[in-house]
Amino acid sequence: MSDLEDLQKKVRKLQSRAGTAKMELHDLADDLPINWTEIKAIAEKTFDVFAEFDAAKTELANLESFTMTTSHATAPDGCRNI
Repeated sequence: MSDLEDLQKKVRKLQSRAGTAKMELHDLADDLPINWTEIKAIAEKTFDVFAEFDAAKTELANLESFTMTTSHATAPDGCRNI
């Protein structure tokens, strides 16, 4: 598996984790004031997951941009790689 495919897989997993964390935070908010003491822990967990997800998306975008740039490079014989 290539670096690009590995990173795409990582982003998909993080997207799923972020969605789950978001729903957990939403559910907690819906049930307030019950379990109000869990707000900080769940919010920090959600923040951390979204920060990791955002960093991975940025890394993926950079890698895809680099891959697109290098795939259009000129071959040694002067022809463009298509």
